[in-house]
Amino acid sequence: PLGSRTGLLWLIGLFFLALLAVVALNGFFSSLIDDLDRRGTNEQARLFIGDEIIRTIQDIETDFYRMSAMTHALGQQRLYAALLTKTRKLEHDILVLRDGGQVRRTIQLNVEGHDEMVRTVDFIRQDDGSTYVLELIELGPYLDQIPLKATELLGKLGRREEARDRNNLLALTSAEREINAYLKMLPSFFFRINENANRLFFESTERLRQIDSSRMAQRQHYKFLQWAVAILLIVIVTAIG
Repeated sequence: PLGSRTGLLWLIGLFFLALLAVVALNGFFSSLIDDLDRRGTNEQARLFIGDEIIRTIQDIETDFYRMSAMTHALGQQRLYAALLTKTRKLEHDILVLRDGGQVRRTIQLNVEGHDEMVRTVDFIRQDDGSTYVLELIELGPYLDQIPLKATELLGKLGRREEARDRNNLLALTSAEREINAYLKMLPSFFFRINENANRLFFESTERLRQIDSSRMAQRQHYKFLQWAVAILLIVIVTAIG
């Protein structure tokens, strides 16, 4: 009969709509879970950048002492240029934490055919009320002082080498004393920089831990809702049918 055929068509259409609704719900909840995973990946990138910042600061501090130990002007100039390059990288990495972007880590290798290994991470800035602004502001003035201190040390080393070339023992002793006094002030300067960088790293670690625990709970919650709504739709459609 025509009425039975129409009812069957409506029933098939109803089941089809229910199937589309289940697929749409599955896509919706999957996108929520993917967003959680992206947030976790972004926080891992933030942690990596914090570690890279600390690593670069330690390299810069080491270069200061290596510069003072060198007795050749060419080697001192080469280290000075490397130090300035690392300082620019440090400024870039800190700005990436504020604005987003990409950070590179270059690792020197002693492997045949491979001189270095480069790892890059992309960080997306999120306006989520993070507490990184204070540390970034406090780090700024210290970064501006690094090139000035490096230039100052290079000038002292130049006077030492000049006194050595002229065999001027008095001037050499005075230059050595001046350099040693200068180097004794560096640890307190870098202590302040490391203190701020370590706070950044600590905040990143805590935030990643919180997001990981929250992500696991929310993932389970979304999965439960996904199955509950899908089963409810099937039950409703079956009852109507």
